[in-house]
Amino acid sequence: NRSELWGIFVARYNPTSNEFLFGTGPYSLANHYSEINVNPIRVNTDSQLGFLLPHSSILLLFVFIGLFGTAMLLITLIFKLRKLKQINYEAFLLLFFATFNLIKSDSILYFSSVFTILFLLNIDKHQIILKE
Repeated sequence: NRSELWGIFVARYNPTSNEFLFGTGPYSLANHYSEINVNPIRVNTDSQLGFLLPHSSILLLFVFIGLFGTAMLLITLIFKLRKLKQINYEAFLLLFFATFNLIKSDSILYFSSVFTILFLLNIDKHQIILKE
């Protein structure tokens, strides 16, 4: 139930102006969890809430690196995708779908996903996938 998790995230996210613009750094999840006391059991099903992040890499980036960092990262990614589309369309599709999956899930927390994206971002530099 993502809507419940998004609601909890919005209720807990109370940044200062510097945190909003520049983020709090990657080791700030403990602060995010300790600011507001939330009942650990769902009201309608009596099941445990578990991990309370809304499963969104964009929101995690927003917490970690702020508005400026997230905007710069997205702008860089868009320019990189446009450049790769002109060089190698198959590599562009691969990077586009991997990036879309990274954005819609919380897989930015996992090394394998981040490593895959970084590898795909550097395909055009190393010519690993050759265009015929």
